[in-house]
Amino acid sequence: MVVALICTAILGCLLFGLGLAISIRRSFTKDFYIGVVGPTSFTTKLSRAHGNTAEFAPFLALLFLALPILGHAPAWAAVAMVGATFSRVLVVAGFLTSATLERMSVAKAAGAIGTYCFGLALTAALFIH
Repeated sequence: MVVALICTAILGCLLFGLGLAISIRRSFTKDFYIGVVGPTSFTTKLSRAHGNTAEFAPFLALLFLALPILGHAPAWAAVAMVGATFSRVLVVAGFLTSATLERMSVAKAAGAIGTYCFGLALTAALFIH
């Protein structure tokens, strides 16, 4: 359960930290609409990193917490939780460090693949449970 809580907390920090960062950034730059700025703008990168995190973090957190609550989760589920969390951090790093959002970065690609693989594994753990 400790791993699930830590991983959920990290996802929460990503989601709410990015939300706060984009709000602060927009208040200083006045870039309120993504269409105003391009794929190389840090405001756009922050916005997409936040949006992408918002798409995956909530359900991953639900999986992280459901497995231990439902009973004894398999040992590999904790590894999958850590892997999924690391993958989400990698995706965010890929968004924020890429020169442009017009091309896929290695970090984003690796993070996306990890998110899908670990997310599917955790979903399968619910069926196995």
